[in-house]
Amino acid sequence: SPLDDTAGGTIWGTIDNDHASYYRVNDWDLGVNYHPGWGLSYTFDEPYKIQDIALHVSEMEGYNPTRATVNYKEEGAQEQRVTVSMQQRADANGKKYFLIRLPKPVTTQDLRIGLTTDYSRLMTVCEVNFYHYDPLADDITALYQDDLHTVLKENVTQDTIKELRT
Repeated sequence: SPLDDTAGGTIWGTIDNDHASYYRVNDWDLGVNYHPGWGLSYTFDEPYKIQDIALHVSEMEGYNPTRATVNYKEEGAQEQRVTVSMQQRADANGKKYFLIRLPKPVTTQDLRIGLTTDYSRLMTVCEVNFYHYDPLADDITALYQDDLHTVLKENVTQDTIKELRT
């Protein structure tokens, strides 16, 4: 990244809004199976409530991650490590990215993302985006009796739905 000093080797390329710059690691594992301290480490200016992270990989080189972990520390608690859900998606221009979802929202100032390809010895990450947690999806799910969202709970009224729209 242009934000790197002359030595390079930092993860500045993952947060500089430039898909041409990226972090590159010549290994198949970045803190998931081996190398417990490895990963992409980020410190926010203040505690951040988060559940979703988008990760863009370089389309020019490297292999797609297959699994991810996230280490985080909530205030006053010990560091937690979770294996996270990761889905490949595409944006409006067809560029692929990976959506990482933590099992539950967490409030943290520091986190580390571990990645693995499980087989190929080259990974690149060109952008990472963090999203403030929005409880709307949980509020909508709470309206239903079932996981398929086909039957509303008995206490749900039109007013309940209107409240969610505001």
